[in-house]
Amino acid sequence: MDSAHKALAVALIVLGIAVPLSFVPTASAHQMSHFSSYSDLVSFVQSKPSLCDASDGGLIALPGTTRGPVPSNLGSVTASSNPGLDYSGTNVQVQGVDELDTVKTDGHYIYTITNNTLVIVKAYPATAASVVSTITPNGTITGVFVSGDKLILIGGTPNYWPISTMGVSRAVMPYWYSAQTRLWVYDISDRSSPALLFSLQERGGYVGSRLIASSVYLITTENIIMSNSTLELPSRTVNSQVQATSPMQIYHSDVRDYSYSFTTVTRVDFAGSIGLSSQTFLISASSTIYVSTANIYLTSTIWNCQQETAIHRVGISKGEVSYEATGTVLGGVMNQFSMDEYNGYLRVATTSWPFVRPLMMGVSTTSSSLAPAPTPAPGTPVPITRPAPTSQGPTTNIYVLDMSLQEVGRLERLAPGEQFHSARFMGDRGYLVTFKKTDPLFVIDLRNPHAPKVLGELYAPGYSDYLQPYDETHLIGIGKNATDSASGTFAWYQGVKVSLFDVSDPTKPVEVSNYVIGDRGTQSPALSDSHAVLFDHDRNLLVVPVEVGQLQVGTTIPSAWGTLVWQGAYVFNLSPEGGIVFKGGVTHLQKGETPSYSNYGRFVERSLFINEVLYTVSSAMIKMNNLGDLSEIGSVRL
Repeated sequence: MDSAHKALAVALIVLGIAVPLSFVPTASAHQMSHFSSYSDLVSFVQSKPSLCDASDGGLIALPGTTRGPVPSNLGSVTASSNPGLDYSGTNVQVQGVDELDTVKTDGHYIYTITNNTLVIVKAYPATAASVVSTITPNGTITGVFVSGDKLILIGGTPNYWPISTMGVSRAVMPYWYSAQTRLWVYDISDRSSPALLFSLQERGGYVGSRLIASSVYLITTENIIMSNSTLELPSRTVNSQVQATSPMQIYHSDVRDYSYSFTTVTRVDFAGSIGLSSQTFLISASSTIYVSTANIYLTSTIWNCQQETAIHRVGISKGEVSYEATGTVLGGVMNQFSMDEYNGYLRVATTSWPFVRPLMMGVSTTSSSLAPAPTPAPGTPVPITRPAPTSQGPTTNIYVLDMSLQEVGRLERLAPGEQFHSARFMGDRGYLVTFKKTDPLFVIDLRNPHAPKVLGELYAPGYSDYLQPYDETHLIGIGKNATDSASGTFAWYQGVKVSLFDVSDPTKPVEVSNYVIGDRGTQSPALSDSHAVLFDHDRNLLVVPVEVGQLQVGTTIPSAWGTLVWQGAYVFNLSPEGGIVFKGGVTHLQKGETPSYSNYGRFVERSLFINEVLYTVSSAMIKMNNLGDLSEIGSVRL
């Protein structure tokens, strides 16, 4: 906004006249550029944006026409091709994009992390299962990837700067903490003798990673360190050789914030000789990421009188790491399932709170989406107004962005005052779960990206923290059951609830079956970590680790907390025809033992199958059971 327009806008507000946002000149599309020099970088970091700058938020340029590839987005349990064996893999969001986890299998071996050691277990046949080797790198281990005869470990090395008191250095409390992320590549062509091929150390904390074909993509973020106007530049150590990053190699965004960090996207290719490429971005601290087969989407929270999320698209389809586009949406994203790329569009679900911009006083909008507009000359800006402030607490929104990350459609203010619990996008539909007293499951029509709309709603007790596609017309929900409070506008959550939803008629979604595990106090890693879920459509198999809480007999108070009585894996058969059927449980605890801190190492955290054998994994052991009747075959101590 130029000075004349600003002066007129302020005058109108003083006179009590509402200022529609369409009055404000539109902002150009967001973008990134390289720094021209070190001093340019320092000046950018030291400068601060104006408070509540109305020129950056609420107005977005006209949607572009760029279109991207169309990856599958139903998600799957990834498993490599291995003739003669049927086996599961990590439960991932996007088919062909593997995610870091603590347990992997290739159908013959299981690779699991326990006590900061990677253990390779000969798993098939189950009757001959045994530990064949271990790897203990110089650093902590977060997770593992396996690709053919290559094994990739990712972890870190925390650094503590001790407090110096009266000349005595103590390492009790760190004055300053800086995480370092490590990556190791091993040759495991001989599983009994892994050989280190490559090591990388990035100065910065771990944000995320993915394995696509023969490349690992690693995302790290590092807080800016400046002392006496001297800025410390990011660097990495490759096979013990330090490599510094030039200021002219660093991108910066025109989305301004009050603090920044260096976020680096690194590609490690191990198809032949190991290759390395990367890009570094000066942006607000990166948090949630979403990755398709062609793009990495970095997100960061920015504050400009209200919470917004900046999204940066980094292209990876050409075997390189390249910056492509930047955009913003109102509110914050919850996790990776809040985002999805489909047919050249990015769909984003957010939660927004009633923060107010000065120029938005008195503004009221009623449209919940952007109607398709005629295509004007390229680059012609079109105003898009942000929603008016509300006093109803949080609301849930969906935004549709093109590949230039310019907004083309929106659906806002769903379920005012309710908490956003989960999202899942499946083709041209989206599914959202919010909760306050009951579980509204919203079915969203996304066939027209310019005008998303609600097709149907389902209200049922409880809520789903995680949505797992069963097929194109059915969803599995894993969350909590709930009981209404006698007074007030809330509900008491109870045991873990597994639901099967039929969305074949999107206008009338139906919960066709559900199963509640335990009482209030029952927990499951699956509520916050999708990798803990084992699902196989062809076998109608669902396995979920749970800690079962049980109330004393006769207790009817909905707020009462149950005592933990069992921990292990619950095994279900489920189908649209047969519903959800509990098959049995597998525990690593000894007979008569109840869950406690003393036996936490035997808590089942992951499960997988190879042919007709179910493998459950804890830090202490791997147990093998027959998938047909769950009879025990054997176990391997780790």
